Amino acid sequence: MEREIIDRVLALAQEKLKTLPRDRNEGILKALLQHYGSEGTQVLASGKDELYVKMASKLRHAGPLAGSGGIVITNTDGTVLVDLTYETMMRDLADGKLKEVHQKLFGH
Repeated sequence: MEREIIDRVLALAQEKLKTLPRDRNEGILKALLQHYGSEGTQVLASGKDELYVKMASKLRHAGPLAGSGGIVITNTDGTVLVDLTYETMMRDLADGKLKEVHQKLFGH
């Protein structure tokens, strides 16, 4: 049951990420592009973010990305991959903080 509650919290967080206000979402994308943009030559972004990413980055847009947002950066031949999708970042955060979250939710 505890795992189910944690999974539901993560699912609710994912839904919130899908509906971020435009200025907040673009701020996140801008920061990701500034920090990681030099690691590749191509970027994939969700349809809702495509125009902004094309304007904010010198990386070639390589196509659409499924999911709630974020970006994926690759090199020309696709061998380097930096997955900065909101789903992946949320999963990584949850994995790293799972014990702490568990303790706060359930007290043990």
